[in-house]
Amino acid sequence: MTLSRLGWGMMLGWLWSLTCAATTPLTIDGTVRNTGNFPQVYLYAYFGPQLVRVDSAALTKGKFQLTYEPSVPRGLYRIGVSEARSFPLVLTGENVTFEADLVEPNQPPQFQQSPENQLFAAYQKQLVKFRQAIRRVLLSTQQLSYSAAPAEEKNRQMKAYKASYDSLTRVQSAYHRQLAEAHPRTFVGKMAALYLISPDATREEAVTQAQLQDQEILRSDLLLNLFQIYLQHFAPEGPHRWREEIPFLLSRSPAGSAGREVTWLSLIPIFMNADPDYGRQLVKQYAREFPESAYAQEKLRNLPPGSPVVGDRAPDLLMKGRDGNMIALSSLRGKWVLIDFWASWCSPCRHENPALVRAYRKFQNQGFTVYSISLDKERGRWLQAIEDDQLSWASHVSDLQGWKSGGAALYGINAIPANFLIDPEGEVVAVNLRGAELDQKLEEIFK
Repeated sequence: MTLSRLGWGMMLGWLWSLTCAATTPLTIDGTVRNTGNFPQVYLYAYFGPQLVRVDSAALTKGKFQLTYEPSVPRGLYRIGVSEARSFPLVLTGENVTFEADLVEPNQPPQFQQSPENQLFAAYQKQLVKFRQAIRRVLLSTQQLSYSAAPAEEKNRQMKAYKASYDSLTRVQSAYHRQLAEAHPRTFVGKMAALYLISPDATREEAVTQAQLQDQEILRSDLLLNLFQIYLQHFAPEGPHRWREEIPFLLSRSPAGSAGREVTWLSLIPIFMNADPDYGRQLVKQYAREFPESAYAQEKLRNLPPGSPVVGDRAPDLLMKGRDGNMIALSSLRGKWVLIDFWASWCSPCRHENPALVRAYRKFQNQGFTVYSISLDKERGRWLQAIEDDQLSWASHVSDLQGWKSGGAALYGINAIPANFLIDPEGEVVAVNLRGAELDQKLEEIFK
């Protein structure tokens, strides 16, 4: 990324640092081992979880020096030969001197000065110890679950492992609380405070508006961590339940603000990992709110293929019907259409069919129909299931290729039943409506 990709507030900060010549520049002096053939080191700034290259310096025998103005915004940065091979450091308006080893990028540098960076490095080391200890307990628990030990012995050991886990999490929470209380104005103190969601905290207490206005927090990846903790705390049921929390999290910042954009940038990677189809939908919603954002446009360009999401134009389909003639999805333009992927051998699909039949009978005269794509391989079973389940709409298609169906590939289908409700213009308005949800949605549309 280039300087032009910076968020506006961050860009102003860096431009200010380049023009204020009256102040005494500060330095970042580094000694880096195992640099290989890399000729330069780069300084990266954060905008939420996004990294932006903002400066560079030549490496000479493993040493370099960068200068920066005291007006450069406080907060978390990274420095290294690439994004992947870089180290975090905190700029606080003081000189920084450190040694680091590129062979061990997960080990924090050794700082000779800069008390806040020394505190941050100590915090990182302690965090690694906590994570390793917790990982050992979880691994032991997993191994025990597969062991052939007697049930009574398993229960006894499981209780012991749970006690160890609870003890570790209590110690970790106490450590974060001590840091937050002892160093409230430092980056480390703010970072520690984000991990302290009490069991009885309200949503407003867990994610405060002050946090989303704090420029030091916005210029870091802390909101990504905070939102992960928040979602696990308030929606432990998993990704589908997490979706319901998004409006609240977005509401904590004014529309169009830096806090709002960093909220989008922090939520998107969480959902792209846990719920990719919904993650793709979030990318498109983000781009609609921030159409001029270089970050949004980059995410749109790099969006992986997948199922259509709400707001997408439904890809056209042209497949063989029961009589061998081709039926195009676009031939139904002007109607509300449920594109339904199913198969005769799919029990959940057959269980959903009565709801489809009821919806079709209720709303067919108001402009609703169904375009059914079967993932069957045997023509006879497909046709028999249509008759048995009384699927009386006309648009039934299949290429009888099972999971290799061209329609399934085009729509990114990897599980059935799956459906997409599209409006008369062909835009997706809802995905995977089940049972009464379909009837309720159509009631809203045709009321």
